[in-house]
Amino acid sequence: MIRIISAEEVLSAAHDGWKVLVIVREPGEFLKTIEETSGVFWIPELSPAMETFDLYLRRRSEGNWNKDVFVSEYLPSFLDDLLASEQAQRLMEKIRKSSEEGERIALACFCTDETICHRSIVSGILQGMGCQVQGNDYSAYYKEYLLHRKASQTSGS
Repeated sequence: MIRIISAEEVLSAAHDGWKVLVIVREPGEFLKTIEETSGVFWIPELSPAMETFDLYLRRRSEGNWNKDVFVSEYLPSFLDDLLASEQAQRLMEKIRKSSEEGERIALACFCTDETICHRSIVSGILQGMGCQVQGNDYSAYYKEYLLHRKASQTSGS
């Protein structure tokens, strides 16, 4: 089972037996305060690359961070990030297998709105790979992921 949580929910999820994957580029002081907590792991490979994160920061500072921008600009950029990283691919497969074996995995980040956060994309890809996902259905992102992967393979050959 996969679920999306906020940073505020990390400790309670870990105490409830969830394996918490904090999928942020730089955790700063956040993880230092919980580093001794069992079941919480920092996984930067499933976070946006700096260029993609800068896109988010720029759009947010312009007051233009919304679902349309997320889908038209951020989604393709983040999919590029994931597809360019063999480690990200391996991690998603490892998460899929762990979930299939019954492990409960929570994806955490600092964003307050999961619908316009990379956690929804990762969750949707995992859902498309066969994982049960609690909450919103983001499986459409798996279809985008497959299309994006096919296009990148075609342009790379």
